[in-house]
Amino acid sequence: MTGSGKSSLLRVIGAAALQDDLALLLCDLHDNTFPMLAGYHSLLAPIAHSALEYIGVMQLIRELIEQRRAQYQTLHARGVYRTRSTNTTPPSNPTRS
Repeated sequence: MTGSGKSSLLRVIGAAALQDDLALLLCDLHDNTFPMLAGYHSLLAPIAHSALEYIGVMQLIRELIEQRRAQYQTLHARGVYRTRSTNTTPPSNPTRS
């Protein structure tokens, strides 16, 4: 489908995410969806434009997932759950009747 606004929607979502200082990884095979976001400080890596660069982005995503999984497991093992604002202990499980 061409002309349906997919790229425009992705641009709006990307720009809004970057305004909120969210870190993004972007892939743009045709090099025409995100040119205005190239070099933006909140990008975790340069925008990927080729299949080889896509593979690099996917490897980075896998590394980030593994890092976060390890952090979660460490916190879970300690019985501590971290949120953005506080550290709390997990809620007790109510007994089921």
